[in-house]
Amino acid sequence: MSSEKAPYFGPCLREMVENPIPLRNPLIEQLLYERAILMTYAKSGVGKSVIALCSALQASSGVPVFSFFETVRPLKIYYVLGERDIYEPAERMQLMRNALEINYDNLFIDDEVIGKNLLDHRNEEWLIQRINTFCPFVDVVYFDPIYSLVAGGLANPEKATAFAQFSSRLQKEFKCAIWLNNHTIKYTNTIVEGSLVEKDDPFFGSEFLKA
Repeated sequence: MSSEKAPYFGPCLREMVENPIPLRNPLIEQLLYERAILMTYAKSGVGKSVIALCSALQASSGVPVFSFFETVRPLKIYYVLGERDIYEPAERMQLMRNALEINYDNLFIDDEVIGKNLLDHRNEEWLIQRINTFCPFVDVVYFDPIYSLVAGGLANPEKATAFAQFSSRLQKEFKCAIWLNNHTIKYTNTIVEGSLVEKDDPFFGSEFLKA
């Protein structure tokens, strides 16, 4: 007899449909909700990682994110670094600690993922096990940046879809929210008939990442 969870059908499905479904609770009011995915993206060098780290510090301490969005409680944060190492966020935190409270017990920064391809099933399982070991009650998982965690690039629809599936699996496994850091393409402008024209959508990666 299989121990796998059965699909919803019959009386079980009827109960789901005919009874009120609880609304997803906010983690950060008006910004991030339970089992939601938020993506920030912008040009390289404008400070995406600084913004993401700042939000993680504030959310883990239970203070308003960006001094505006209320955090419902101190959140457990698992921050996956895709490039460089722990020293860069540590240097930034040294500067931020003069203005921000840091809850070191709620913030888990992992630089062991650097260099790993999260589209490899073995690495997926490895990361899930790490989160389950060190932060099993995680509220938000950050990926910063996502392009360096996907071998072959996010422009490939199949790879982008696979990463989205992995993100969905994390949500289901831990009932957590996910914060993704991405960037725009290198050149956000193009020359049309001799004039510089800004591209309508400079987003980097397959459209499946935005679905």
